[in-house]
Amino acid sequence: MGVGVLLALAVVQPAKADSFSFSFTPDQAACSSMGVACVDSGSGTIFTLPADNSITYRGTYPITGMSGVFDGFSLSWVAQGQEDIWGGGLANFECPCGNPVTFMANGQEWGLVRFDIGPAPYTWLADYSNPTNPLEPINLTIVKTPEPSTLLLLGIGLVVWFRNKLV
Repeated sequence: MGVGVLLALAVVQPAKADSFSFSFTPDQAACSSMGVACVDSGSGTIFTLPADNSITYRGTYPITGMSGVFDGFSLSWVAQGQEDIWGGGLANFECPCGNPVTFMANGQEWGLVRFDIGPAPYTWLADYSNPTNPLEPINLTIVKTPEPSTLLLLGIGLVVWFRNKLV
């Protein structure tokens, strides 16, 4: 029995937090058609818990933090409740599931918002301090950051491949 426990501890890995790189730029085509000026952009990292595989939230990643740059200023996440990102693959994540992902930059509050109904585009930057033009259409990209062990295995594979090519 002791051997079984040791084997289980050696094989089973604890759940690890995940991180996602994000970037967004103005959707100039949508901005032109709406007649609004769009100039804001940002990038950074979203930190999450492991994927929630419950029936209700299957495949969502609960957000625990966010850092990055917005229009040249540092941004910091503002927790507003159940904020998640979700998607269908390593390069196909969408944000957010339900609630906006809210952040502060240069003393203002902003949010990344996704509407599944209504006019295209579906992803917006919300400016909570601007009541006359609160929504700016954006092109948002979210990519899961590879885990260090994945990068290590990739590196080892490349070294072995190059070594075999040289021999």
